[in-house]
Amino acid sequence: MKEFSETEKAWLAGVIDGEGDIGYKSWIDKNGWHENRVSVNVSNTNIYFINKCKQLMECGIYEDKRGGNRKILYRARTSDRKKALFILQQILPFLIIKKQKAEDMIKFIQSLTGRRITDKQREAAKKNARNYWIKTRKFKWSTVFEHCIQCGLVDSPHCTKGTCKRCYGRSWYANRKQT
Repeated sequence: MKEFSETEKAWLAGVIDGEGDIGYKSWIDKNGWHENRVSVNVSNTNIYFINKCKQLMECGIYEDKRGGNRKILYRARTSDRKKALFILQQILPFLIIKKQKAEDMIKFIQSLTGRRITDKQREAAKKNARNYWIKTRKFKWSTVFEHCIQCGLVDSPHCTKGTCKRCYGRSWYANRKQT
């Protein structure tokens, strides 16, 4: 990827602060390996705006047809770790709203090795994501419980009886299999 000019860095940082998202998703694949996806997204209904983002980020464009009389939402998204790291490092000094999230994501991407991560890295990433979510949330996880009674985390939404959606789904599926 080419270096951004100072104007492009500032413009893209403003776009990501206002219309964008710095995301992370982790899951376990069918073979038991921990998989990770880091992404930098920009969403808007103006295709010319998204094309400019695509040109700078060197990424793909996706259409989200939301139905009804709503406009088509276009997304410029890169899920390539190297590109995401490069973009975040370039725009970091200009970010305001998502600066802390970008710093955490840069640290996380730099800690990854290849396609798979160790349990220790996964737990560190979970902790960073959880700490960020706890710091920025404006509401309690549950009216009665501070965290999930099974896993002790608050990064998944509350479902029922003190459990998060993930733990409730696991217990429901386990009980379903037994009967």
